[in-house]
Amino acid sequence: MSINLLPPAKKNQRKITPVSHREAFIFFCGLLVLLVGWLFPIQLVSESRFAALILLLAFPVLVILFVLKDPVQNFGLQVGKYKTGLALAAGSFVIFSLLNYFLIFRFNLKEQVLASPGVSPNFWYFLFYELGAATLMVFSWEFFFRGFLQLGLEKKFGIYSLLLGAILSSLIFWKSSWLALGLRFLMYLAAGFTTLKSRSVFYSALAIWLISLALDIMLIKALSG
Repeated sequence: MSINLLPPAKKNQRKITPVSHREAFIFFCGLLVLLVGWLFPIQLVSESRFAALILLLAFPVLVILFVLKDPVQNFGLQVGKYKTGLALAAGSFVIFSLLNYFLIFRFNLKEQVLASPGVSPNFWYFLFYELGAATLMVFSWEFFFRGFLQLGLEKKFGIYSLLLGAILSSLIFWKSSWLALGLRFLMYLAAGFTTLKSRSVFYSALAIWLISLALDIMLIKALSG
């Protein structure tokens, strides 16, 4: 009778697989967009619209269709779980709007809170900006960081892709105050969780747009009062 001195093999032992070329390329695209944002900072609203349309929307869509050859639905361009998405978007809006309110009106930290680049006290310009440029920028932003990056890396990195997307999307504001940077990071974590549970970027984009809209109104009120 032979005696086996080797430890018994563990069943269902998870193998650690290296990052594939697909994930490496998606991550490289994220770093490329960050580099462009750092080297060519956006100064005008027209520039922000152009950057959002080209870098954050058209570029990842072309990569998905012609390089990765995946359906865009896998990257959050779908209705998804709309009840979950709407509930999480509403919760994020209430929490961060209340937080911004207390920071601006109770602690007088309006200079520390990051405003939209095109915010204006003129009603018609404000309305045009929020319904046009802001909507395009927010949706493109969420599609790139929550859809293209987070959902694109999710299969390999799991829940860590949510954290990675929040970090990368916050790094563009690294020159802002620590308070503004921290708020952005927490907001993008909430947006990533909304995308994770709803499987769609529409609800995180809705939440970010509503939060930004409420913040701009607060800042106009605080600066004019």
